[in-house]
Amino acid sequence: MKRRDFLKTSIALPTAPLLSCSSTDINSTNTIISATYDHSGGHQLLVQQLNNTVEAAYSMPFRGHDVLLDEQRIIVFGRRPETRCFVIDQQSRQTQIVQAAKHRHFYGHGVLHENVILTTENNYEDGIGVIGIRDRVSLQTLGEYSCYGIGPHDCQLLADGNTLAVANGGMRTHPETGYRTLNKDSISPSLVLIDLQNGDKIDEFRLNDNLLSIRHLSVSADDGIAAALQYQGNAYQSTPESLVAWLTPAGNFRLLESEPSAIQAMHGYMGDVAWHHTSKVLAVTSPKGNQVTFWNQEQHRHSWSLNIAEACGIVSNKNGFIVSTQHGALHYIEASHTPVAAQQLLASNETFAWDNHAQLLS
Repeated sequence: MKRRDFLKTSIALPTAPLLSCSSTDINSTNTIISATYDHSGGHQLLVQQLNNTVEAAYSMPFRGHDVLLDEQRIIVFGRRPETRCFVIDQQSRQTQIVQAAKHRHFYGHGVLHENVILTTENNYEDGIGVIGIRDRVSLQTLGEYSCYGIGPHDCQLLADGNTLAVANGGMRTHPETGYRTLNKDSISPSLVLIDLQNGDKIDEFRLNDNLLSIRHLSVSADDGIAAALQYQGNAYQSTPESLVAWLTPAGNFRLLESEPSAIQAMHGYMGDVAWHHTSKVLAVTSPKGNQVTFWNQEQHRHSWSLNIAEACGIVSNKNGFIVSTQHGALHYIEASHTPVAAQQLLASNETFAWDNHAQLLS
């Protein structure tokens, strides 16, 4: 994607003074793209340089979740169980709403695959998850695959370009009942690999604890898959064994080890996840735990944590990670298996909150 396609402003977003620090680790022309929301209940899609310049801001009629970048277009998936996506054509500066198919709602994520867009969706009439297939140009529905589970949330392509990893969270939802889980007594999470040539299931992986909902994924260069988990039990009464899992390329799916006290501090909830390919550091945000956690998949363990209030979205760049927060801040953190002394505050704007996920455009 070309940066010049994003250098167009749609509507002005109120801004407050921003803070920044110069660093050779950060390219000031990098741009972060994310859904945001403000204190009055408004929702936006914000395109902002890491040097604090707001390039574009678009009002949205619903809360966004993840963002998909497709050449001149930005696609913002609605937060489950939203039945709409918000699409921005940066060449024409036009926006449009894309509706889910009948009896379907989006789960907030999608990927590009050749000439189609694949989206995680729920057939809420039957309570089963599907992978929606849309034409990449017209955005019209072409069909769907089974996701072989309930509540597909995130999905990621593996290196061969034809295998889709799907995080089935295991939880049923419905547009009429909002975010509420409808099957609390039968939550059934799984990690499924699907052949995109025919929609067949290649493999399926489960954890021993069915209350560990598999939510977000990040894929390494050799097709290892990190899974950020959210505990559906009472985190104040019981402590799960871990909140991060790893699927090796050989097919071994296991929880990464951590001290119980560290898991308790995460409050049962992990947000976004990012893999740093050069340093082989896995970073996972914990918004409720007010921290970013770092994991060593080769040693199968939690390495260290850094306190950042309501850390939310996370993406990797050349030397580290960019973290967005629900306080409107952006932080840079060096990718390291050992604790770093401090993180770099790139921006702070408390008039809005960055939402759950972000994409970085360089």
